[in-house]
Amino acid sequence: MKTILDKSVRDSMPGSHKLMLLSLAVFAVSQFLPWGDGSATATGIIGGVLDFTGGGYMNGTGWELHPQVGVVLVILFAVYLADPDESIPLFKTVGWWLTPVALLTQSQGGATMGTYLGLAALVGAVVAAVIHFVEGRRAKAAAPK
Repeated sequence: MKTILDKSVRDSMPGSHKLMLLSLAVFAVSQFLPWGDGSATATGIIGGVLDFTGGGYMNGTGWELHPQVGVVLVILFAVYLADPDESIPLFKTVGWWLTPVALLTQSQGGATMGTYLGLAALVGAVVAAVIHFVEGRRAKAAAPK
């Protein structure tokens, strides 16, 4: 199985894949910064349905406020460091859109630097998914019929 460590893979990697890896790296770095300053209540996504922080007032780094983020990031990095479009069925159509959702479930915080950096990474993941979709459409259009 080829990975990103192979130069041929890096050279042929589409821009969407590079952007997604960069977004994941930025999201991982953001977890070391404060995500909460105690001024906001953790209500969770969709009105508390996906409240992974346990409620209360948030104060701490991303690792403290998002206990599952380590598992989520390890899985996402493992998927994207391999070639997900080739090795995982249906990933080409569904997986790229599930990645921002997975990051969103780990993005509860206040008005701090970690939150803003995590939001930038989340936006980057959505942009990477859109670019991947456009790249797929162009490849289908250019393919001989």
